[in-house]
Amino acid sequence: MFDTPISPFLKVQSENYTYKTFDSKRPILATAHYTNSFDEPKPIVLSIHGGGYSTGARSEKPTPQIEHLCRNNIVVVSIDHRLFPNVSLADGPVADTRDAYHWCRTELPKLMWDDFDIEVDGNRIAVMGYSSGAHMAMLLGLETPKPKAVLDFYGTMYLSDEWWTKSVDLPVPDFDKKFIEKVFSEPVVTSVTQLPADRAKDENTGMDARTAWLMTRMKTGTLVEAITGGDFDKFDPPTRFSSEFPPTFFAHGEKDNLVSVEISKKAYAQLKELGVDTDMVIVGGKGHGYDATIDEMDDHWEDYVQKGLDFLIEHV
Repeated sequence: MFDTPISPFLKVQSENYTYKTFDSKRPILATAHYTNSFDEPKPIVLSIHGGGYSTGARSEKPTPQIEHLCRNNIVVVSIDHRLFPNVSLADGPVADTRDAYHWCRTELPKLMWDDFDIEVDGNRIAVMGYSSGAHMAMLLGLETPKPKAVLDFYGTMYLSDEWWTKSVDLPVPDFDKKFIEKVFSEPVVTSVTQLPADRAKDENTGMDARTAWLMTRMKTGTLVEAITGGDFDKFDPPTRFSSEFPPTFFAHGEKDNLVSVEISKKAYAQLKELGVDTDMVIVGGKGHGYDATIDEMDDHWEDYVQKGLDFLIEHV
């Protein structure tokens, strides 16, 4: 792999694919981002969006990060997955991201060769994610075969930790229970872009029932209980950490009020003790999602964002 991008001006292109279907062939989509440069085979980085398991979309992509990876000869695959609470954590986010991972390994190389004459090496794949998406990325570190590396941006872990039962100071009101529960009558969707434009919204905040449900769960310290049904160990990557876990990089804002920075510190220390190649950056004074506003022109890009991306480039 290259120490620096061969050119900052390479055009990054994209192509949509269906990596999976459900309920009478409803598609779940992935977008492959790539450049037409380089003669050698391209490895893959699978990117999983955040959103508290219940919101978000693959289109909410960190474009500067994708471009940096693509200009280092990597195919970045951003995916949708079915959203909680209209499907369980196990049957939705967990199952879909697992299937996407194996689809990238086995099917994407054939598709990109047939479509674009681009050679992709499905055996060289790394994973990255943000918040709830980082939780899914860490679970993929337990798959067989394992990814070459994991990049965890402020991910959810240690699900039985008392942190997850603490209330969070969020600037949202106490929503009417009947309004919040409207989320359960919504259809299963794989992206918030699929929700009806005319869905009911709170007249004071403009929030829809899905967002109100998520904000209320976070505010009251009940989100992790809701998504896991109390079966914390089943969905908690650290319960299965071993010396065989892939090289892992953690990136976390010091002032994160949604996912405590201590979560990443604890995971880093646990993997380090097991002898896993791991690194970490703690971003002083920054909160949850700190990287969303940092691009290549920012003075902090190299230390706070690129360092983690280059960790993937080095290991994939």
